[in-house]
Amino acid sequence: MRHHPFDSRVALISILLATCLTLLSYLRIELGLYTAQDYTHGVASSTKRGAASNMDRFVNDGPPRPLVHVFSPHVKESSTHNFYPLGLEQWIMLASVHNAKVAYNRRIQQGNVTSPLAFDSVMTVCPIFEHDRELLNQILSFYCDHVRVLSRSTATEYNLEKHIPFLQDIFDAGSSVVDGEDGEYYLMYSNADISASDDLFGYVDEQLRKHNAEALNILRRTIPPEHIPALMLLETQDIDGLEEKHQAVMLAVGQSRSALRSGLSIQHPGHDCFVIHSSLLKMFNLGDMFIGFPPWSNAFAHWVLAVVATKVSKVNHQCLAL
Repeated sequence: MRHHPFDSRVALISILLATCLTLLSYLRIELGLYTAQDYTHGVASSTKRGAASNMDRFVNDGPPRPLVHVFSPHVKESSTHNFYPLGLEQWIMLASVHNAKVAYNRRIQQGNVTSPLAFDSVMTVCPIFEHDRELLNQILSFYCDHVRVLSRSTATEYNLEKHIPFLQDIFDAGSSVVDGEDGEYYLMYSNADISASDDLFGYVDEQLRKHNAEALNILRRTIPPEHIPALMLLETQDIDGLEEKHQAVMLAVGQSRSALRSGLSIQHPGHDCFVIHSSLLKMFNLGDMFIGFPPWSNAFAHWVLAVVATKVSKVNHQCLAL
């Protein structure tokens, strides 16, 4: 089929626009959609010009709603014996998120709340591929509230060797556990190789309420391995049993959280952890955008959230890369 020259020009312009947006993101230059940012205590709050100021409805009106944290674990063939089939990074992530979720839900159940909540509970959803299910089943039944099987990947759609999930499919998996129920919710997405601080969900709730935000863009911090001496022990000692492995990785999680509180973390340039109000999820479809390769995170942060969200806040702490 012969392509019209106009089609080539449109494709070229689209590529140039995507490249410019990515460069602007890494240079931390906003695109004029927002007023000047006021950085206070590591949070940048941005509001669209001309947007309605009455955002209290998202956090103060009606009953609280759940936060659904969705992430997509996968089998890592290069895993060491101790932490096969996930690998140490994903195991640390699962353990830290589970620990933070239990702590937040316990605080709510015990009534240790002094103000209205953005969300009243946290649940975790783990979308995986069918070919990983047998190896991951026992582990995920311990850490995830819900497991969903993804029906497609880059391998099935593009005849590639590597299976990579599509972001829209991950979002749909998270929403599937609350779709059809009355009320609103928040969807939180993060990569499967970053860990959570102990008060991650409490902090997310606080920032949603403080800034009346429809969405949060959480910029993770990196903890250099020299501040986590337990990492070396985890790879060299024999560790058997799911509970023993959980306790072992929580030692490393504890050291990373201490390093964060001591100011020993460094900034990470990417965007790979988001919180989105359910009303926004109905306003876009990410189609065949898949994770793991740039510029997917910048495209989502600057194209999608900048267009559909009335108010977005950037949070610079609480999610950790080890």
